[in-house]
Amino acid sequence: MLISAIYSLMFTIYAGLGFLVGSLFAIYGYKSFEISMAGMIFVACGTIAVFCFGIYLDRTNKYLFGLRMISVTSTISMASSMLLIPTGNIWCAIFFCVIAGSCIIPIVPVCFALATEVTHPVQPAMVLGLLANFANLMLFVMDLVYISFLSVNNPRPILCLAVMTINPLLCIFISMFVKEDLRRINANLDISSMD
Repeated sequence: MLISAIYSLMFTIYAGLGFLVGSLFAIYGYKSFEISMAGMIFVACGTIAVFCFGIYLDRTNKYLFGLRMISVTSTISMASSMLLIPTGNIWCAIFFCVIAGSCIIPIVPVCFALATEVTHPVQPAMVLGLLANFANLMLFVMDLVYISFLSVNNPRPILCLAVMTINPLLCIFISMFVKEDLRRINANLDISSMD
């Protein structure tokens, strides 16, 4: 449940940014091309980071360290958003997108891998399905919060970014209670030692 809460809070950031990037950046005067470029860079950097982090996890099995590292770096990157995005400068926005994409999106392989480890022998498809469902429900609720801050009549984009900064900060706190019980790996080691 703790891993699900962490994944859901982080999912609401990167999916929320995906939904709101146009509205959020337009308030600060970014043009359509600049907003599109920022979104593409966010996704591209996140994709590369997910791949690299997956390799790191396969080689080290340091899931809990990865979970905490991503929570800390995501908090820092989202805190920087409150300084970089309001400048209206495309280079500041691109810098934010590189950092945020690289720090936030790797939560996917970490949480998916750790969740399947700690719930072994439950089928991974069921675990990941429940993780995704809970995250999407949380996203629905958080999108209503984000949209309320970006309303046309009284936009408060800094509050929207502040809430997105609080989410990974909560993840740091929640991660202190997560135990790295690598049941699947330990079960495989037990089987191989019997040979």
